[in-house]
Amino acid sequence: MAWRRRLLILILIMTIVSLVITGITIFILYNVAFEQSQHRLVEIVKNQARLIEAVARFDATYSEQDYPGGSVEATLSQIIDAHEHCEGFGETGEFTLARREGNDIAFLLSHRHEEGKRPSPVPFDTDRAEPMRRALSGMSGTLIGRDYRGAIVLAAHEPVARLGWGVVAKIDLAEIREPYVRAGVIAIGWSLFVLLLGVVLFLRVINPMVGRLEENEERFRQITETIQEVFWLATPEWSQVLYISPAYEALSGRSCESLYANPRSWLDAVVEEDRKKVIDDINRRSTGQPTATEFPEYRIVRPDGSVRWILTRSFPIRDEHGEVFRIAGLAEDISKRKHAEDGLKRARDELEARVEARTAELSVANETLLAEIEERKATVRALRKVRDSLAEAQRIAHLGNWDWDIVNDKLYWSDEIYRIFGLKPQEFGATYEAFLRSVHPDNREDVQQAVGRALQERELYSIDHRIVLPDGAERMVHEQGEVTFDEDGKPARMTGTVQDITERKKVEEELRVSQEELRHLSAQLLEAEERERKRVARELHDGLGQTLSAMKFRIENTIGELDAEEQAESAAALKNLVSMAQRAVEEVRRISKNLWPSILDDLGLLPTISWFCREFGEMHPHVHIEREMAVEEDSVPDALKITIYRILQEAMNNVARHSRATELSLSLKEEDGRLHLTIRDNGVGFDTDPTAPQERLDRGLGLASMKERTELSSGRFAVESRPGFGTTILASWKCT
Repeated sequence: MAWRRRLLILILIMTIVSLVITGITIFILYNVAFEQSQHRLVEIVKNQARLIEAVARFDATYSEQDYPGGSVEATLSQIIDAHEHCEGFGETGEFTLARREGNDIAFLLSHRHEEGKRPSPVPFDTDRAEPMRRALSGMSGTLIGRDYRGAIVLAAHEPVARLGWGVVAKIDLAEIREPYVRAGVIAIGWSLFVLLLGVVLFLRVINPMVGRLEENEERFRQITETIQEVFWLATPEWSQVLYISPAYEALSGRSCESLYANPRSWLDAVVEEDRKKVIDDINRRSTGQPTATEFPEYRIVRPDGSVRWILTRSFPIRDEHGEVFRIAGLAEDISKRKHAEDGLKRARDELEARVEARTAELSVANETLLAEIEERKATVRALRKVRDSLAEAQRIAHLGNWDWDIVNDKLYWSDEIYRIFGLKPQEFGATYEAFLRSVHPDNREDVQQAVGRALQERELYSIDHRIVLPDGAERMVHEQGEVTFDEDGKPARMTGTVQDITERKKVEEELRVSQEELRHLSAQLLEAEERERKRVARELHDGLGQTLSAMKFRIENTIGELDAEEQAESAAALKNLVSMAQRAVEEVRRISKNLWPSILDDLGLLPTISWFCREFGEMHPHVHIEREMAVEEDSVPDALKITIYRILQEAMNNVARHSRATELSLSLKEEDGRLHLTIRDNGVGFDTDPTAPQERLDRGLGLASMKERTELSSGRFAVESRPGFGTTILASWKCT
């Protein structure tokens, strides 16, 4: 679970970084465009101001006497005439000219925002027309402020000192921002979509690796907690205990938590005479000096005052440079061996065998641990490369995405979809109808209905269908999509994915055919087995059984033909032969009936069940049997009779061998057009989990045989059982 939390945190960090990078990029582009707009406005306003001043100087020289109103009016009339032929720039940009009349700002030109009229005068001390107020105050520069309409604009202002006028070139700030806001929304949307797709593919790649890591951890835990010895893993100098198995508490009488908190606390329990040699041995191992696998044998004192002899074996774990960075080991209580001097040799041999076995176990654990480390390193490397492989992964997965603009009937396909459909972009009409032409005619109506349900009933669009490639080849694809609705609840856009599943469908069909062939073969094997049982039973009954019966009668006749003196000498031996022959005849009959009950052919299923229950009751008198036969003999098909008998035979044999039941109920009845067989006992029951212990193998094979016979005869089979609550076998067939 810790690994999964770290992966989620990594995905969250990647999402935040992507959004931050997108935002910073848009912000930088906006600032560049903003500065360019400033420079452009400054150039415009300065050029206009200088031009007006030049015209004013000319008019002052040549038009002062000729033009009514003087040179200033002559200059203004020329500017007004030129302005009427200028439409401004952009959607909101315009050039304004004004002068101060008393305490008001009077605009001299007509403007686009006033429907071709001059704006009304604006008080000089109001917060509106801020750029013009600065120009009339003799200031030159740029600012963001309100214009004569009260709108926020980016403006460049310049005074015309000769005339006492002000010139302003401005554009609405919203017009500058609008394309970057729109681009930011689109960029964030695509970033989130690509990131989501990458996360899905990333999780599909990484989940099996994490699962294997968790599985290896579970195996390691099972090994260390199952063995009786104490398993430990620590740093070479015992400054940190990385793992200690629960057997430590039973061995030392101290908690594992105390050792984790104080890694060297176990040394305090070592007897004073043994402590120094143990510490010296630890120091040699921590420096990597060659030492024996086993520690010196030492004694510990438990909290209850008892003394235990301990044998410890340790194994250094080296890093890639050959340095010891971990020590793993096993600690074993050898007190009984120390105290049992009489069995010293036997104990020594046993200890050597156990050491060898434990060494093998530790080697396996060590290899597992090293493999886990390598897998974790591989996982880290994969994480570093995953972003570079996202695009390639989409191609490999044969998965493409599409986007359908429903309002304008425009369809976008990714490159992978074109490859799946065997088309080139110029060969595709990019409409819904063009897509339908590629759908197989037999599936076209199903696709249209699925799309209709998604658009009208807001269902998830998900369908498997065939497509026809330009060369006539057919492929199977899986489509899935969602519909986006507008504010009025009408479908506006539909997005989704297409995946080529042709190969998967071929494999599924081959698997289905294989299963059907295996089922047919199993049925033939069971039929052949029953025929062979019937043949062997008949030969035993008609051949060997009759021979033994004839031999028995011949011996009895021989006894009758002997005279009194001969009978006295040979009667005992001949009577023993008669008894043996009788038992042989009965055994042959029993084997013959087990192989194939002839009563099933002679009298039918119901008498056969009654006979079998009597035989079972005689062999197991402690089991009380209740029967309910609510069916007519003719209602049971002949082909089904031997199947019902074999299931009954196997179930009751399981009761005798495993269940320890005292009550058993048997029911065969016809209900709701089906023939129902129910066998229920009050025995010990069992766990129906498929991972149940191996000792239930015989019972599992019997259940498998019953299930196979039922299903091969087109029936249904079920088992209900719990430990301590008995077992119920349920089988049913459709009546014909």
